Amino acid sequence: MRLDSQLVFDLLSSYAPSLANFVAGRNQEALTLAQRLAAGNANVPITYFWGAAASGKSHLLGGTFDAARSNGLTVFAHDSESLSKLDTEVAVKGASVLHIVDNVHTLSRTAGDGLFALFNLSRLSPTVSILAAGEQAPASLPLKPELSSRLAWGLVYPLHPLDDDEKALALAQLASERGVTMSAELVPYMLNHTARDMRALTALFNALDQYALARNRALTLPLLREYLQMSLQNSGS
Repeated sequence: MRLDSQLVFDLLSSYAPSLANFVAGRNQEALTLAQRLAAGNANVPITYFWGAAASGKSHLLGGTFDAARSNGLTVFAHDSESLSKLDTEVAVKGASVLHIVDNVHTLSRTAGDGLFALFNLSRLSPTVSILAAGEQAPASLPLKPELSSRLAWGLVYPLHPLDDDEKALALAQLASERGVTMSAELVPYMLNHTARDMRALTALFNALDQYALARNRALTLPLLREYLQMSLQNSGS
């Protein structure tokens, strides 16, 4: 049984991305830098993460935003509209300021001008940092050359999607941290028949764990099938 798009959306809407629940795999160095940026002690003006869909870019940026705000930083999350209307005076106010820009490959031309202004501010002010992400390496982005080159000036990290072995290990570690056991066939079934994205897999595991707790049952393949069937019926009603 494959999760339909509505069920995946429902699962993800109740699962907030954070740095704590980001499964790093081969992206540990990027996660460490995100943690430093969120703490305000990275001292890096520009950081750029890039990778294909489901490599964890938005999860990492969203987690950084929330952690930075919790740590007292002044944080801005930008899209094309906010960058097009960038107030450069407001953009530098704060003892430690972090600007986050996801999906830079989709920015409009006027938004690109705002991003260029941010780059200049980060060079002039040591309190301003930029964390951006996109689907391509800087040189391959559909942006003005001056924007791509400035992204390349900073720290650039390619993000790698987790392979199936890493996903299985992450789910096993999650179960171990919660002190629950899973039947041997559960994770292979999840990897082959449900979501492929680690964020969606984790959200499914969380939902299944809550479902099992409420019924005082173990995490088994029959329970997963029962939960998926119930969820699909509810989403279609």
